[in-house]
Amino acid sequence: MIARIWTTRVIAGRESEYQQFANTRSTEMFKQQPGCLGVLMLRGADGTFSALSLWHSSTDADALANSESYLATVAALNQLSVLTGESTVVRFQVHGGSLPGVTVPDSP
Repeated sequence: MIARIWTTRVIAGRESEYQQFANTRSTEMFKQQPGCLGVLMLRGADGTFSALSLWHSSTDADALANSESYLATVAALNQLSVLTGESTVVRFQVHGGSLPGVTVPDSP
């Protein structure tokens, strides 16, 4: 299982606009992705926003970059012009834990 965390910053005063987009369009896009086990939209105390997605495999997570619905969602978010600064993506191999309805591996 792979955890993928995309993190960005939002222009001050436009946070609710971004959150609405993330909670509707982005969430729906992730639901369409083969191998995506779920996504959580996060807001940090430092003003960052993240999307934490869980994937069945590295292959599934890699396929996101070429997904038509992902590319369309990225284009729509860029057109909204609410982001500022650089965005980052960090991936982790999940090696344990507990998540209702999801079999979490004991080791990589």
